[in-house]
Amino acid sequence: MRRSGVVPLVLMSVIALAASMLGASAGAGATSSHRAHVRRGEIGPSLLLTANGRRLRPAGRLTEVGDFPTGGALTPDGRFYWAVDSGHGKDGVHVVDVATGAVVQVLPLPGAYGGITFSPRGDAAYVSGEPRGSTVPYGPTVADAGDAVHVFSVDPATGRGVERTPIELPATTGGTAQKQGGRLGWPEGLTVTPDGRTLLLALNQADKLAIVDLTKPAHPVQLLAVGRFPYDVAVERHGHAAYVSNELDGTVSVVDLAARAVIGTIGVGGPRGDLEAHPETLLADPGRDAVYVTVTNRDTVVSLDTSTRKVARTVSVGRKEGIGTAPLALAETSDGRTLYVADSGEDAVAVIALEPRERAPRHRGDADTFALAGRIPTAAYPAAVAATPDGAHLVWLAAKGLGAGPNPAYGENWANSGAAPYGTVLPRGSPETYAASPRGLKAMPPYAPGNGSTCTTAPVATSTTCTPSLPWPESTAQ
Repeated sequence: MRRSGVVPLVLMSVIALAASMLGASAGAGATSSHRAHVRRGEIGPSLLLTANGRRLRPAGRLTEVGDFPTGGALTPDGRFYWAVDSGHGKDGVHVVDVATGAVVQVLPLPGAYGGITFSPRGDAAYVSGEPRGSTVPYGPTVADAGDAVHVFSVDPATGRGVERTPIELPATTGGTAQKQGGRLGWPEGLTVTPDGRTLLLALNQADKLAIVDLTKPAHPVQLLAVGRFPYDVAVERHGHAAYVSNELDGTVSVVDLAARAVIGTIGVGGPRGDLEAHPETLLADPGRDAVYVTVTNRDTVVSLDTSTRKVARTVSVGRKEGIGTAPLALAETSDGRTLYVADSGEDAVAVIALEPRERAPRHRGDADTFALAGRIPTAAYPAAVAATPDGAHLVWLAAKGLGAGPNPAYGENWANSGAAPYGTVLPRGSPETYAASPRGLKAMPPYAPGNGSTCTTAPVATSTTCTPSLPWPESTAQ
């Protein structure tokens, strides 16, 4: 990957989750010796070359998860990561042990779009439910018609979940997509209020926010009209107002939770205009009167002041070559100093400094408040990012894994991921690993037979830790 700068400010190890091993177009035992004999025009996961010619150098220990995972969340204690598959093939939740990289459980889903959240205590998980397709799921499923929330009780000790009765959402009409033939409300982003009493969901095709009462067994639902194609929802730190991102309008709706009414609309498109700016993921800062939003079609991250309900600051995560880094998801460190941004279009996690860095001597990559500090390379199409509460691990989730090689049967099996996947094959060795050092992340050379490396295979076959005996070169920031 030509954009492989790493930030020397990040003092944590990197855990990487990538799309599943479904194809037969590349061998699982690929090594750098294979890459040395690449023929012109060859691409594929084993070569770490994507179809657009980009070479991937993903940071971290890789764990194989499911088919096109587009969302995920850490348990509140940071010990387990739930990755939600959303591809043409089998959908489900892969529960990953952050410490070992092992997949400890796969929870079947009929369909999904990546939306997931935990209750404040971590004893329940909620996953947006979409309709079942033609692929046979991992196991028995419920709410196969979609427009539901899958509810799981969670064992904090093991990270494992048990599915409970789903929350069925009421029928909706009148949304922008529904006027063009859509039949469902299509729940996407969701969150639980800080008091644990209310679940909020963005219904993307219905142009509505669903407000679910979790205190009553029947879970009554109230619907509130917001902007067009709402994507995500977050609650500011005091718990009084919800913020809803509207993709088509390029706005964020502000909802008074007590009055159950929209009390403001904030445009976030910047100089290019709000329309089709695609604000997507929202993140409420737990220590500031701020909500952050990725504006995907503008390559920006916007900070909203929740006390004034206005745009406070904007930072670009773009490239000089042109628009297209496409920021999707956000994570903040528990100390409130750093914001991480999953840039799906550039296969990297951008790092934004939320506080000035005070270091002596000053190193390249240090940044002022709400400014881009650098980038961490990932696999293809990072769709989610998270930081553990102890500050020890950064987790990114790549929906396209290491890319796709040739798929000869694609024209015949375009919707059958098992026969012609859009996803990926992961090599058994992590192609590149990063470790913490006094100066930040250091890159270790890729594993290859004969370079003095030793490898230990974890319980999951494709989760392999390789420790080279060669010196670790310092990574560089951009």
